[in-house]
Amino acid sequence: MAIVSTTTDWIDNMAFETRMGDHRVRLDTTEAGGGSNSGPSPKQLLLASLSACSGMDVVALLRKMRVPFQALRVEVSGELTETHPRIFGEINMHYYVQAPVNELEKVEKAVRLSQERYCSVGAMLGASSRIGYAVSLLPEPSAAPPRPDVNESLPRSVTLTSLPAVKTPCVDYAPDGSHFAVGLVARQPDDPAQAIVDRAIGGTAAGRFDQTRITFDFRQYHLSIERKDGRFDYRRTYKDSLGNRIRERMTNDSFTRRVNGLQPLSEKEYKRYYRR
Repeated sequence: MAIVSTTTDWIDNMAFETRMGDHRVRLDTTEAGGGSNSGPSPKQLLLASLSACSGMDVVALLRKMRVPFQALRVEVSGELTETHPRIFGEINMHYYVQAPVNELEKVEKAVRLSQERYCSVGAMLGASSRIGYAVSLLPEPSAAPPRPDVNESLPRSVTLTSLPAVKTPCVDYAPDGSHFAVGLVARQPDDPAQAIVDRAIGGTAAGRFDQTRITFDFRQYHLSIERKDGRFDYRRTYKDSLGNRIRERMTNDSFTRRVNGLQPLSEKEYKRYYRR
């Protein structure tokens, strides 16, 4: 049986140093929490561990599938519960992969396999937290913006609920396979919601590509969002309480709904959901 071990020493105030083989990591908390903010918090490192663990799975799987990808970023945010012990009640992961458009299915499969089979950190956290994920494909490597250095200003996380200010781990994969780089970016709790959204869109691929496709699972729903040359295509698949498979699709021009692949919306329902 393999054993993983670490040693952690108290430094001063709320600061600790953890030794893991030849590596050392300093941990601390914010000034508001009684620390001096001299290092990431334990919860931040927990999310960073989840990012890197799943990211390593995805890299290994994409290589095995012979997918020519140029970059991978994993952004993670966690929502803390209100009562003690304050655990992550919900964790959201977003994978940004720079790869050819025709490799989308393989990229989605690699992420899904990491989530459902291989990521051990995710399996442990999933026992007490809901973990959702999304995949964004950057289709044209030549058109993609350069990945920022972890010491530069990184995109802010989008959090519209009144949560405590939590720094969000962003994990970048080095194309040469040498390392995963972890950066921490802060969300300001008093930021107006629209300002947060605007900055997030401006700092990520979502605001730089008019041609993109995102697929993700949230609770019982499988959703896909595709945008191309000003056109959008939103799709949602799920099962209702009777076990029927529901497929819904909305575009610039129409809304359609199928039950078990056969039953469309009635004219009355159609007018309710879609108006010209």
